[in-house]
Amino acid sequence: MAGWMEYLRKAEGRLSEEDRDCIVGFFARDLWRCRQNMVFLFTADHATSLRRETEDKLTLEAGSVMNADILDKLKDAYKSVANRLSDQFDLVYHVDTSFQDQSGRRPSFQQIAYVIAERIVKLIQELSAQVLLVTTPVDFKGFESSDEQIEKTVASILNSNKPRFLARESAEKTLDVQQVVPYAVLVNTEGKYFCAKRRSDVDRKELQGKHTLLVGGHAEQRDWDEAKPNQVFENCLRREIDEELIGAQVRKVRPVGFIHDVRSRMGSQHLAFIHEITVGGRTVIRRQALDQEFGRETVSWKTKEEIKTLVKELDPWSQFVAAALFDASIPSSDGDPTLFAGDQGLVHASGKKRRFPKPKGKRG
Repeated sequence: MAGWMEYLRKAEGRLSEEDRDCIVGFFARDLWRCRQNMVFLFTADHATSLRRETEDKLTLEAGSVMNADILDKLKDAYKSVANRLSDQFDLVYHVDTSFQDQSGRRPSFQQIAYVIAERIVKLIQELSAQVLLVTTPVDFKGFESSDEQIEKTVASILNSNKPRFLARESAEKTLDVQQVVPYAVLVNTEGKYFCAKRRSDVDRKELQGKHTLLVGGHAEQRDWDEAKPNQVFENCLRREIDEELIGAQVRKVRPVGFIHDVRSRMGSQHLAFIHEITVGGRTVIRRQALDQEFGRETVSWKTKEEIKTLVKELDPWSQFVAAALFDASIPSSDGDPTLFAGDQGLVHASGKKRRFPKPKGKRG
């Protein structure tokens, strides 16, 4: 699209520079661009393009677009756009697929496909090697809602604007740090809260078939790099919401507390900061999230009273939230360490191994 706008401006003069920038600027906004990690630009000289166009046709007549003059101008327009927008799209790969000589010997499309696949795999590997925001484990256990304690804890994590980051692979192997995970409780303009039911076959047993009130995930180094220090958590939440949901228009973000759940290995490894986020728009879960974690048509918006009646079916952290924000009563069996059966402990940097309680008797 941007290439055609450049062509209409430069080659035909049908667009002013201001109009071109206005149109291209809309499609280059972060709202769309943040979904793209890599751009491939495939080009060919006009002789190659015309040969491909006519080799299976009965006529060799040039068309209104498929002619040497227009194709050359289009190619120049696309290359110009790639150079001009290279600062907005970090990874732009230009691949020339022109025939290699006058005899018409074709380029190796298998080799081109290999190069493209190799670059995509490399990018996936880089993206999967997450660098996480971590902190020294806190002493507090449970749900903390004091504004003063929240501010104090966040300040200690940011550590005078020098936060600590650790590769996820390393962070998962130790209890010497906690991974910082901002989460959001979404409330719509009607005062109802987002609720979604997980599939019965998700990996973690304690989450199977459970409802959740929370959307969020790990704060990463990119959230720090792309935001002011006091916006790191919000930047992470906006990214996570955009990755998991469609249509959620963030209007107001309010921190309400943090969770340190020592009943499990997962809980001890993470420090979850809970925010209440007011959203507008019609919110649905993205297809990928549905396929990986949630069942079809599992999203609903519930009142506080409806959530309180559902508390037994909530996941552990959502139960913390329901108790703290909605004054829900959590059955004692749901608060028992056996809820997290199967945790085998982790090795500290000191070499000592910490083990978590094993289940005693039947679960409630």
